Amino acid sequence: MKSNSNERPEIFLDLGDGNYHYNYNVNEVEKTDESGEKHASFDYDYVKIYGKPTYEECVKAVIASLYDYAAEIALINKYQSYVLGLDDDSLARDEYLTYLQYVRDVKQKVKQDLNTL
Repeated sequence: MKSNSNERPEIFLDLGDGNYHYNYNVNEVEKTDESGEKHASFDYDYVKIYGKPTYEECVKAVIASLYDYAAEIALINKYQSYVLGLDDDSLARDEYLTYLQYVRDVKQKVKQDLNTL
């Protein structure tokens, strides 16, 4: 989910119930308020982590925020059908490559975020 704050969000926000928000893709932007004054603001994405955040849980939650389980299976099946010659939809390869690149990027970002703690 997308959010915005006037303060840089912590990587993990303890929700107080044993769960956390993992805040990622934090970008500082300049916003103008109602009076016309400009100030720093932070746009970011977040996902809910159930229980203590781990590398695996963060990766899984971020990927699931864009691709639910059914969408992942559909991408894999569509790609395999193309590879095996059962379907001639050449877009299947590109869609699957996009998905794999996204997964790779998510893993790198989560690892980087965890290393900063």
